[in-house]
Amino acid sequence: MPPAQTMPPTKRTNGVGIAALVVGIIAILLSLIPVVGIIIGVAAVVLGIIGLVLKNRAKGMAIAGLILGAVAVIVSIIATVIAGAFINEVDQQMNTEHTIEYKATVSTGAASASYGTIEGQSTADFEGEWTESATVTGFDAASLTITGDPMAEDQELTCEIIVNGESVTTQTGTSIVTCSGSTMD
Repeated sequence: MPPAQTMPPTKRTNGVGIAALVVGIIAILLSLIPVVGIIIGVAAVVLGIIGLVLKNRAKGMAIAGLILGAVAVIVSIIATVIAGAFINEVDQQMNTEHTIEYKATVSTGAASASYGTIEGQSTADFEGEWTESATVTGFDAASLTITGDPMAEDQELTCEIIVNGESVTTQTGTSIVTCSGSTMD
């Protein structure tokens, strides 16, 4: 009678490895959400390591979960850094002071200026040249409308909006001209 052959021990199912794989897949799916992908990715990595050290257990799913978790952590760190930089830039834009200068001219006679920002409008009557300045914080839109004297002949009107020393719009016409601009870079 031949000696009984001993069968190598069969590898049992690795429940922790399966958990690592499932958590790793979830981590990849959520990796673009700042911080969330890091937390779930670390959990997948930890489960993957535990699944690898268990004896007589299949290792494939644990390895896959570990790799997916590690990739999710890296992607989420990058997403978190980008989101942080974006939030910082928006915060700086919202707290930056801007100087808006309104300029207008009328060639002959009188004209009326209606000007302002999102926060409010003002009016002024003038002859020749007119200038007004305002300081605003954050994003704002500026408008300037010059209305000429309807009884004046050959009246030429100009308007200009200057934001932080840079002309953003200039218009020339007769009867009425309108300029608009914003503090957006």
